[in-house]
Amino acid sequence: MESTMPSSRSSGSIEVLCGRAWPWLALGVCLRLGFVLFLGGRFYQADELGYDGIARSIAQSGLLAPAGAERIFMPVAPFFFSLFYSLGWGVLGARLGGALLSAWTAWMIGRAAADLTGSERAGRFALAAACVYPFFIYYSGLLLTETAYLALSVAGFWLLCKSLGEAGRSLGLAAGAGLALGLAGLTRTEGAAAAGAAFCGTAVLCVLKRYSWRSLLLAGLVWAAPLAAWTVHNKSLCGAYRLDLHGGITTLIGTKYFEFDQIDTALAVRALEADPSFEEASKLGPVERDAFYFAQARRFMVEHPGRTVRQWGRKFLNFWRLYPRQDKAYPTTDVTRPGMGAAPALLALVSLLFEPALMGLGLWGAWLMRRDMARLFPLVLLAAATCAIHVLVVSQMRYRLPVMPWFMLFSAAAADRWLSSREARS
Repeated sequence: MESTMPSSRSSGSIEVLCGRAWPWLALGVCLRLGFVLFLGGRFYQADELGYDGIARSIAQSGLLAPAGAERIFMPVAPFFFSLFYSLGWGVLGARLGGALLSAWTAWMIGRAAADLTGSERAGRFALAAACVYPFFIYYSGLLLTETAYLALSVAGFWLLCKSLGEAGRSLGLAAGAGLALGLAGLTRTEGAAAAGAAFCGTAVLCVLKRYSWRSLLLAGLVWAAPLAAWTVHNKSLCGAYRLDLHGGITTLIGTKYFEFDQIDTALAVRALEADPSFEEASKLGPVERDAFYFAQARRFMVEHPGRTVRQWGRKFLNFWRLYPRQDKAYPTTDVTRPGMGAAPALLALVSLLFEPALMGLGLWGAWLMRRDMARLFPLVLLAAATCAIHVLVVSQMRYRLPVMPWFMLFSAAAADRWLSSREARS
């Protein structure tokens, strides 16, 4: 009896700590709002300037860009920010909106974990992790695509896995999954690829008669509709059915100018602009220019296969690394202050308090739930597709953000099963 008391006390302490959901959600909201108030109205990453400009254009004229503009953007995040600009709340208001959206996403992660593991306790564990995870908090305050994409990706994959669990009987779940994943694809282009991989996997289950063809077709149609509508919109601007026109230059920077990009993206851009081919590309239209850059990237990979494979290896490590790089310079300017004054060593320490535990426990939890993979495999495909895309193009630790909710789910499942086994023994 005495040997079981420490185990009982530790289990009871964890139960008290994660016994209710609302204190964690309240903490998550407070952490995010406090961080936003700390940020204020200035910019911290150069990309924020671009989204700020697009959002202001939408708020003022209802358009993504002036008629005939060559630049094509993914619309969801700028439209979200423009809602707050339309109300006259400015940058700080948009940041507050992102903070609340991030807190709602944390709630969704908790509910998804409860649904997909069948354990309310696991749901509370996942909610607690999502509420205090520092990188969710960090990106919730920035005018970037990460928070909106995370919310839509979590909603879409949660509903898709839930639909798989009931073999597609509910058309509402399938349609909801398709809509959320379609909007995720209009937030970041990689979202369209990740959802496409998940639907292909679901089609295999349909062939095996373990999922409804009707539900898959409905989900696919609802997913494709907003993507198709946006390509039609973009044709009026650039003359071609395209979701985005940034893939070419991004792939080229991530291959031919990879070493420069590892130091600073601005340095890679300057190296590109110094290349004689840049003048040739500048004379082309936006669609032709994108294709030109893609062709240059492919040519580089074909001509330098060994170097390309080594680059893929480094980008793979960048995607899965446990803390921000300590050897990379993060310059501070009027519009760039990504570290917000914190020392790189402090950011590494914060990362190491969360990343190893979440990823290690997550892998263990995924192993424990391996018999449930017939309905959870979209989460594996999301991780694989997202990683593969960034290994081919450009890769940073932040691009792993959409995968982290599912590490939280599997970590919560592992913790729940460990506690259950302790309780059974006591």
